[in-house]
Amino acid sequence: MCVIIISPAGHALPTKKELRAAFQRNHDGCGFVSESDHYKSLDFEDFYARLKKVPKNENCIIHFRWATHGKVSLANCHPFYDEKSNTWFMHNGILAITPYKGKTDSETAFKKYLAPAIRTYGLYSKELQTIAHNIIDSSKFAFMQNGQIKTFGRFIEYNGCYYSNLYHLPYTAFIQNRWTYAG
Repeated sequence: MCVIIISPAGHALPTKKELRAAFQRNHDGCGFVSESDHYKSLDFEDFYARLKKVPKNENCIIHFRWATHGKVSLANCHPFYDEKSNTWFMHNGILAITPYKGKTDSETAFKKYLAPAIRTYGLYSKELQTIAHNIIDSSKFAFMQNGQIKTFGRFIEYNGCYYSNLYHLPYTAFIQNRWTYAG
């Protein structure tokens, strides 16, 4: 299962060791979006070299992909972007949506349902909330628009960042660190 990591402005990114563990668990691509940059890659070192340049004072959303729908390719890595609403999107989970040919369920949901709602009603609208809740099931969504982050689903606060899941962390991390659900 993929993982989304949200690093809030003013907080350090997760360590390279933790990010590598997330990539090893979800090795089908990675990407990030911050207020000033975005990047997708199939190679961890290239990804990390770009990510570590993100200024600490910017919100950043990171995604590591485990391919459940669509082939392993750069095009299927997250984030996905809607130019008309200037909105970036990441998804963790599996959606009950038939993907377009060669696309992921994530991109299909974003392009077909979520982005049109954002363009029409706005990122913080009740209409988007209704649409998201109708398709999300147990998945998690993260959006970035104009540097601001909006999430759907239950994220876990861990060491100052927010995670869609902690499957990539070793068991000892649960014992040594305090973590709580946020959502």
